[in-house]
Amino acid sequence: MSSLFPGFSNLFSVGNTISQSSNTDPNDVLNTKNALAQIGDYQVPDYGITDIPDMGMINGLKRFQQKNGLKVDGIMKPGGPTESKIGETLANQGISTVNPLATKVSNPKPKPTKIDALTGLREVKMPKLKKPTNAVWEQAANQQKPETSPWFKTTKRQAVSNEAHAENTRTMDGMLNYSNNGFLPTLYADAVKNGGDQAIAEYANFLNQLSDRKKERVYGFEQEVMNKLPDNQKQALLALTEGGQETGGDTESEQEPSQQSNEDYQDSKECINLKSKYDSAHKEVKKYKKAYYDKRDDMTRLGEEADKAEQEIRDIVYDVAKDLTLISFFELITSGSVEQAMNWLKKRIKRPLDWITIAQDAWIIYNNMKKIEELETESKDDYDEWQKWVEARDAIQDKAAEEPYSCKIYGWYEGD
Repeated sequence: MSSLFPGFSNLFSVGNTISQSSNTDPNDVLNTKNALAQIGDYQVPDYGITDIPDMGMINGLKRFQQKNGLKVDGIMKPGGPTESKIGETLANQGISTVNPLATKVSNPKPKPTKIDALTGLREVKMPKLKKPTNAVWEQAANQQKPETSPWFKTTKRQAVSNEAHAENTRTMDGMLNYSNNGFLPTLYADAVKNGGDQAIAEYANFLNQLSDRKKERVYGFEQEVMNKLPDNQKQALLALTEGGQETGGDTESEQEPSQQSNEDYQDSKECINLKSKYDSAHKEVKKYKKAYYDKRDDMTRLGEEADKAEQEIRDIVYDVAKDLTLISFFELITSGSVEQAMNWLKKRIKRPLDWITIAQDAWIIYNNMKKIEELETESKDDYDEWQKWVEARDAIQDKAAEEPYSCKIYGWYEGD
């Protein structure tokens, strides 16, 4: 902001450059559109002001620049003359785009300190304490329950050979170099399906080592394996809790899974179901997020092409008639009145080659601006879908964390 107008930055400012070809900050777009609308150089669409750049904003900047004797290029930089002039204009009109309540600082009068009559000391007001709810008591009781050891930690598991243990260690060394599990869950699932007790013992050895080295990855790895197993083998593995059914022992008859193991299995089935729904929702999040940013990149590319074509026209016309103003020509082009714009220029351009170049550039500007408007609408739809799926995905994660599921979420995605 210019030092001539130090107070105007409180009325209007942008954090990044505003132009047709730049990736503008949404807050800067909103501030610019609001300021231009207050000044009278931006017509608010029927659907209201959005944080997506549009040609109405760029053309509004150009009109403002022309009216105020500034360089007419539709570009506004932080601290530049266009930003300063908008702030000055708003100040003269008594308008501010800054919420006055946000900058208002209260200055409460100090209250006199109360003195306890018996002790002569400053009176201290004790905070009100809330009575614990039943849910709080239940949570505290659950925290005091002994944690059940996972099935692969049991000491009764069939032993594996030193060679198998070493092979698991080497396999894990490679996996931990990456953030995902690769094909290993598929390999272990196939081994469990076809290899019997020995394969289960070697799989348990792998999970045991993983728990010691990278505990937070155990749940995600185990769930990937579970998702590839048939239901009967999922139930058999989930029933192998400490004190339940074991493999490789000299038992006269198979023991029935305990009631606690059955409940754990039911909860785990719900967790697997929730994880599947979460994965589906997250795929939609990624799809619409990518579509949104792809369209924004296309808008930037098209804007840069239009800027280049516009500058080429300006250079030609500047050589022919240096006092010629092009704002009317470009407004006609962007509004779709291409033929009228051509007739406007035909009277001013005499050289045939210049006329051909201008006609080609004008067509680029018209087509690109039309595509940008279409992409603007489509990207807004993609953004709405993106946010809708983010809410759906987060709702699934919240449900998974609640009772009675209390599903662990190791390995679940974070962010958008």
